[in-house]
Formats: sequence, C-alpha cells, structure tokens
Amino acid sequence: MSKLKNLILRLIKQTRVEDELRKSEERHRAVVDTAFDAIVTITPDAVIRSFNRGAERIFGYGAQDMIGRPVTLLMPERYRDLCAAGLRRYLQTGEARVVGGTTELVGLRNDGCEFPIEMSLGEMHENGDRLFTGVMRDITERKRNENMLREAQDRFKSLFHHAPIGVAMVSLEGRYLQVNRSLCEMLGYSEQVLRALTWQEITHPDDLKISVAYAHQIEEGEISKYHLEKRFL
Repeated sequence: MSKLKNLILRLIKQTRVEDELRKSEERHRAVVDTAFDAIVTITPDAVIRSFNRGAERIFGYGAQDMIGRPVTLLMPERYRDLCAAGLRRYLQTGEARVVGGTTELVGLRNDGCEFPIEMSLGEMHENGDRLFTGVMRDITERKRNENMLREAQDRFKSLFHHAPIGVAMVSLEGRYLQVNRSLCEMLGYSEQVLRALTWQEITHPDDLKISVAYAHQIEEGEISKYHLEKRFL
C-alpha cells in the first residue's frame, strides 16, 4: 500500500511539473507572438525554426513560408555568404562578433525592398538542441531622423561659420563656447582667446548692467530673445 501511495504521489508531482512547464511555454509563446519586434529562432546551420508575428509584419512573409528555410533569405544576397561564414566561425571558435551583442544590418522584405534593422542575437538550448534567437527591429524611422538631424547640423554649422555677421554660442555664465570668424574679426580677438573670455569681461562698463538684466530674463524664461545696442571692448 505504501509503495502504491508513493507512486501516486510521484505521478501527481510529475503532472504538476508538466502542467507548470506547459503554462510557462504558453506564456513564452504569448510574449513572443505579441512582441512588436521580429523574433526568429534558427538552428546552427542557419535554418529558421520559429518566426513570430512581428517577423511576419516586418518582413512580409508568413511563418508557414519561412520555417525550415535559410534565415539568409531575410537579407540582401550580397550579405548572405558573410552572415553564414560568421555563424560558422562562431560555432568553430566561439568568437562572438555578432552573437551576444547588438548590430545594425540590412534586411530584405518579401517585396524586395531593403531596409535598416537592428539585431540582437543570443544563443539558447531547447530540448537539448543548440539554437540562436535573433530579435530584429525595423529602424527605418530612426535612421531617417538621424539623417535629418545630421543634415540640419551640417546646415547650421555652415551658416554659423560662414555668416557675414558675428555669431556666438555662450554658456549661462556668459563664457564663449563657440564663435565664428566674423565675430573674431569684429572684436579683434583670436578664437582661442575669445573662448577663454566671457561676454561680461569684454562688454563696455556703461552697457554691462542692461546686458546682464536681459541675460537674467533669458535664464528665467521671461523672454526668449532680445535686441540690444551695446559696446564691446
């Protein structure tokens, strides 16, 4: 009777473990399927094992069309050999240029359109199988914003340095952070000397009080700009 009882207890315990494992797997699948990013699991020979809904949305393929096919189909042909070689090198040497980190790559949609992606690749083991999971994000919008920002900075830099009027950027304390050539020529200081000074030091004493008052209003957010005639030394 005791042996039977122990057997029943072991069966109950095993059933509970299996039930918890099943629930854990269901939670994992729910997270993967609802993720906004593409999550793709591949085998060591670069064959797709799983393909979530985020991957379907980003790449334009159905999971049923991609599972069992090479993951290199998700990138332009010119990168495919390099990707396969990198994975082989990691399997042979453990050298991790991509695995365990995040890198920017070029993706390829089902319609043949190329787009920038950010990918994090990690190694995992499932039921004794060695697998790799890639989390990929479409960064088209981010790259567009970065390019727009870079172009705006270039335009500002060109305007700043080539303006026929004196232009300066100063700290809240009044120290010159950046000055253009026209301002240096007006004031008679080199850029190096001028950047070691403050505007208060080279403002005419009779005009200093009103200049400081305006600067204080700017700092306090009372005004956003002002126009002032003043004398420099």
